Amino acid sequence: MYTSRMKPNPEEMVVLTAIPQGFLDDLPEEDQQAIREIVGKPVLLNEYDDAGRAELEFNDRDGQPHFIFVPADFIALSRPAASREEKVSTNFDLCNARQHPPEILADG
Repeated sequence: MYTSRMKPNPEEMVVLTAIPQGFLDDLPEEDQQAIREIVGKPVLLNEYDDAGRAELEFNDRDGQPHFIFVPADFIALSRPAASREEKVSTNFDLCNARQHPPEILADG
């Protein structure tokens, strides 16, 4: 459950953390697929309704807009992408890597 301090604000990017049970029932297949595809991806939080549900806005892969209302405990604030400095480098310079003498690497 969110406290008011943790609750994402309207106009912030959030992620749908899971699909509420029964939420997709009776929806057309293309709407079901569009909703499944956004789980875990940033979408716009438009507002909260009087019942406290979050209105999410997103476009599907064909660019069709969708608006859905979900219980607020199924959303989380989207984390911003890591800055360049925070990312771990996977580039290694094997040509200039220091080589250990064979006696250090030998067993015993």
